[in-house]
Amino acid sequence: MRPQPRPIRSLNRLAKFRGAGSVVLLRIAMLFLAICAGVVYISREFTYGRWDIDPYIYQYIGLAMAGGLILFGLFGWIKRYKATRFALGIVFIIGLCARLMMFMSTPILEDDWHRYLWDGAVVANGLDPYEFAPAEASPIDRLGQQVDWSEDPSLLALQELTDGLSQEEYEVYWRVNYPYYKTIYPPIAQGAFGAAHFIAPFNLNGWRMVLLLFDLASFALIVWALGLFGRSYMWVGLYWWNPVVIFEVFNAGHMDVLIVPFLIGAIGLAKLERLHLAVVALAGAAAVKLWPILLAPVLVRKVMFDVKRLIPLAALFCVVAFVLLWPQLRYIWTDPDQGLVAYSEAWRRHAFLYSVLVEGPFRWFGDPIIAARQFVMLSVAGGALWFAWRNPTWIGKTEADRMAAGMLAVTALLLFLSPTGYPWYQVWVAGLIPFAPRLGYIVFTIMAPLYYFRFVFGDTDVVYQWVLVPIAFAIPLLLLLVPERVYRSLPYGDGD
Repeated sequence: MRPQPRPIRSLNRLAKFRGAGSVVLLRIAMLFLAICAGVVYISREFTYGRWDIDPYIYQYIGLAMAGGLILFGLFGWIKRYKATRFALGIVFIIGLCARLMMFMSTPILEDDWHRYLWDGAVVANGLDPYEFAPAEASPIDRLGQQVDWSEDPSLLALQELTDGLSQEEYEVYWRVNYPYYKTIYPPIAQGAFGAAHFIAPFNLNGWRMVLLLFDLASFALIVWALGLFGRSYMWVGLYWWNPVVIFEVFNAGHMDVLIVPFLIGAIGLAKLERLHLAVVALAGAAAVKLWPILLAPVLVRKVMFDVKRLIPLAALFCVVAFVLLWPQLRYIWTDPDQGLVAYSEAWRRHAFLYSVLVEGPFRWFGDPIIAARQFVMLSVAGGALWFAWRNPTWIGKTEADRMAAGMLAVTALLLFLSPTGYPWYQVWVAGLIPFAPRLGYIVFTIMAPLYYFRFVFGDTDVVYQWVLVPIAFAIPLLLLLVPERVYRSLPYGDGD
């Protein structure tokens, strides 16, 4: 038999000293790191502007889905072996190493981070990111023509900022996507962008460092909250090793991980019955991305029928959310060029049930897009109220369990119905999975990389839209709809 490399032999000896479960866990961990290394290696092929990359897209999809399958192994390990501090340390160190490896990678097929770095520069220089679109800030327009210096002091300051950039920094600015739309990102996200600029201006790894700090906070908060819920703290591994988090955040640079510590903080504080602090944390999540507003009814389920307690909590949430969001809200009602307005009215990518609605029952309406979006909004809001009102017992054993699982269910409902089903949105789901670790949610994250087939086939291709997208969403949805009594009999049913 071929001898194992010395580092593997050393790890195995250490693990055997700690127990058989540690041997299994370390072998899963080494396979996971090998997959991450493969992603770093092929990412070198995804240079900006290159088109002949179809073979590497297939390789990336395969590696990313293989990384998802690792979660099955971790799931089985958690259900079979006893949690120890040593095992938790392995999970933490391996997840941290995977994140640090991504600092050496090239973003794969994503460029949103250019917008983050530009917004960060605007914020760090004391300017308003919602006032002007990036395209307005350049002294040279997109046709290469010189633009007159503005008489508006704010726009002039932006033009001077752009004019003073180095060639490398100017490339980041020039690659901002949808440059004629003003920024879509709420104020707390803007604060994180500004912090990245102070760490390393116009530098992707500076931004990744901010993401890592938020993610470390998420790890600590999930472990804390799992303890409050009486669940094994090893369930944190379903987040910490989740390839959606590692590849979409630390390779592609997406900002969605910023929302996770606020959501987990809200859940933990609600479990401690400090609902006034929980709604403040949820308002903070809404100031990263607006959608957590939908989770408010489930979060305060315990006082839904106690008007004397509910009204002050609702008022507190509304006031805090309004104050945090005011820098953005003051433009939305009067400025049609705001990116959030365009996103809410017209954006459509990797949509599942929304596409079925537009092309099916709503195609006979005067404006099927508006009708479908209104239906989605009402359905998700109605789902949130239903989970808060009925508090169904099949999603959890105790009321606290049902609160956390209900928040996860509403988040998943939003993604299944949303006009935009980007894989990085599943970071929101990944952060909540440890509190309701069902097979369907894990499969949902495994299927996320199918999104990248759109770069091979195109958004309007029949195979992509009506075969691959349904596979990505329908399989996990069907698993989530399996009756609880059947689900608990499966090898990968819920665990404690």
